[in-house]
Amino acid sequence: MPYITEGEKTYWLPDTYPENTDEWNQAQRQKRYLILSEQRCRSHPRWNFDNGALVTDEYLYKNGGWLRIVDNYPEAGFNQVVITDPFESWIKDESAMTATVTYTLWQYVYPSPTDVSYTEKWEWTSEEGNWVRDESAKTITATYTRTDLTADELSAKDTEAWADARYERNLRLAATDHIILQALEKSKTVSDTVKTYRQALRDIPSNISNIRTFDLTSDALWPTEPTSDQYFTS
Repeated sequence: MPYITEGEKTYWLPDTYPENTDEWNQAQRQKRYLILSEQRCRSHPRWNFDNGALVTDEYLYKNGGWLRIVDNYPEAGFNQVVITDPFESWIKDESAMTATVTYTLWQYVYPSPTDVSYTEKWEWTSEEGNWVRDESAKTITATYTRTDLTADELSAKDTEAWADARYERNLRLAATDHIILQALEKSKTVSDTVKTYRQALRDIPSNISNIRTFDLTSDALWPTEPTSDQYFTS
């Protein structure tokens, strides 16, 4: 294989040059390389052979220790991020003139805040440098900040909470409408148990003393729904 010497440097050259085509040059321009001597990455330097074609991977390796980077990154799943390992961990194959990127998949974790009161709001911390990284578990756990609601925000939250309570009450009422329809269609008498239950649901809004402490997901705060054997008296 021919070599040329310029000053104190000797350069390797291939026996034949690649064709100077747009396809070849475009493919070379899209490549990235790991420079072994400098332990850094860079794109193709856009050096050309005498015929104008961009130099080959072999030229860059033999004259500068450049290894073509092979990135085999997977598609990250839900709340995952691909984090590239340090250069030292990459798989370097000088016979193939390649450096294959190695990586780890990290999982973002968004814990539900447990210490935020009704009168507060929270938001995820925007700077990831403040998030908690666990190297062994490969997790990045988000942190959050708490601030007090303004008077307007608190009023709006109260209004929404009342709307949610009434909506849940209406759903539970609607769930017993079929009992009333059956009684009408089949000439049955609705039991006092059902009537009492439905009235208790209607009374829920007036019986809530503090909407800020009312947990509409707690069945203990709602009247007990009658069972099917309690629907009718006849």
